[in-house]
Amino acid sequence: MSTLLIPTRNRPTSLSSVLHFLARYYRSTRVIVADGSDEEFKNHNRRNIEALKQDLTIDYRPYPAEFPYFDRLLDVLRGERSEYLIMGSDDDFPMMDTLGEAEAFLLQNKDYCVAAGMLVVLRLDSPTKLSAKPFLARPIIGDTPLTRARQFAQWSFQTTYAVTRRDVLIERYERASQLFLVSFYDFSVGIQDCMHGKIKALPKIGFIKTANYKHSYLKPEAALIVLRRSELVLQTLDQIRRDLMQYAGLDEQEAQAHSEVFIRQRIAELVGRPIHAMKGFEERGPYLNPVVQKQFDIFDTLFEKDTPIRAQYEEKLKYILAAIKASAQSDDNKGEKNKNETLEDQMGDPLVAVGFPEEG
Repeated sequence: MSTLLIPTRNRPTSLSSVLHFLARYYRSTRVIVADGSDEEFKNHNRRNIEALKQDLTIDYRPYPAEFPYFDRLLDVLRGERSEYLIMGSDDDFPMMDTLGEAEAFLLQNKDYCVAAGMLVVLRLDSPTKLSAKPFLARPIIGDTPLTRARQFAQWSFQTTYAVTRRDVLIERYERASQLFLVSFYDFSVGIQDCMHGKIKALPKIGFIKTANYKHSYLKPEAALIVLRRSELVLQTLDQIRRDLMQYAGLDEQEAQAHSEVFIRQRIAELVGRPIHAMKGFEERGPYLNPVVQKQFDIFDTLFEKDTPIRAQYEEKLKYILAAIKASAQSDDNKGEKNKNETLEDQMGDPLVAVGFPEEG
């Protein structure tokens, strides 16, 4: 089983819930906790991890609170020897059976660099309101980097919480340490993944992700970020252009034209014109793909009584719901802004979860 890497900062209650979840359901998991918390929260994490040392293999790595998030991840990744790793989060619950299957597939199919299941997001919107939403994973299986990028860009999805080749992760975070734009991060990561290989989508749940009304998240602080951060949008476009030249073998003019199309597609998603809202979308190939349809079926029956999927996840869902409520009532992220938009903001306030699925 690939190692699960969990970056954390100032969320001891949430982190403890995830670690206890793994100790209860997936005891064979090896976990690396990259902790950039303030000292008070680090002490909580140390005590919680010490209490679990007989039940779960945890490699605890504390970092100074001012140490940048992506540098923390790179420090861990450069020291690992595993070909594949799983990126996790301190408030999201991995289904390690699905991820184990994903790793087994990657080991047998070297033309793939990422394998992911669907994300089910549970949001505690208030003390009495819980909402759920699916974020689908799609198979991207074109034979060339350009074909794969086209497939991905027309209906993008998050590839962060998955089993991923280590060299791809290192390049991902080296880039992010130099260029990061919150509403384009997952999109540019997915395009980058397409440069390195195919993407496997499993018709199963990969993570149950959570959010609550108290925590702080890395999200746009206001609308029209595409205008307010236009310089970073153009830098992202330029990065995609260079990738298409390097990995797809396009000349500069071709690469520029394709990268502009991709960025326009992402902007359309952000301003309310995503492909899945367009007329006739349900008759198109991406929607009708059997893996995608199976994920819709899973989500639909997950919240119905007396279905096989509900029975399979019933106990875990109860645990996760209790964990969300406990996190919302805790001192995790106490005093922090609800939204941070830039890395500079994050260095001013405690750094929080990167890659949380955006509304849409």
